[in-house]
Amino acid sequence: MLIRRIINFFRPSAVLVNRKAGSPVDESVIEIDKLNSVMDINHIKTLARSLGHDIVSNAVYKQNEKLMKSFNDHATTLRQTVTYLMEKHESKFVNMAEKISQLESIPDSFLIVADQLFMVGVCNWGRIATLYAFAACLAKYNTRNHDNLDFVRTIAETVGNYVSENLTEWIYSQGGWVCKICAFKAISISFICIFTL
Repeated sequence: MLIRRIINFFRPSAVLVNRKAGSPVDESVIEIDKLNSVMDINHIKTLARSLGHDIVSNAVYKQNEKLMKSFNDHATTLRQTVTYLMEKHESKFVNMAEKISQLESIPDSFLIVADQLFMVGVCNWGRIATLYAFAACLAKYNTRNHDNLDFVRTIAETVGNYVSENLTEWIYSQGGWVCKICAFKAISISFICIFTL
């Protein structure tokens, strides 16, 4: 974070903006832009993984009537959205969690659901929030029935890694993680109706 602030402070962006057509571009400006892109991508990936742990752990803690402190605004906003989704579509989430929990490899089955959710190539904040909500529901369902904290960690890692490895480019194209996910209160969860085991 500090490095990014320092780079942005010294960043000669005016060179590109005020440059006359046909004049040479300072290569150091391009290198700084590449560095910023890499830093943003790495930040997005790290945050996706951290949010996986936060959202899944928070859902399990809430189930046990414990509160967990949020680590940043992104986590707070996503928690609110996930809570909304889980309350509004509880029966659909629980139904899918029951079906997946009967399978041999729950994390692999979770990945199949995630792939189906994003298979049509449509990515939006609502689908991302829905994926985190489903991971939280799956963890809650399984800890309610088995009290297995290793499973909670595995599901948290699975959702975080999936978003990090498969959705980072889209998140980056949207300007990175935003704190306005709650604006998507009318999130569609139609993939749950389509998915059958």
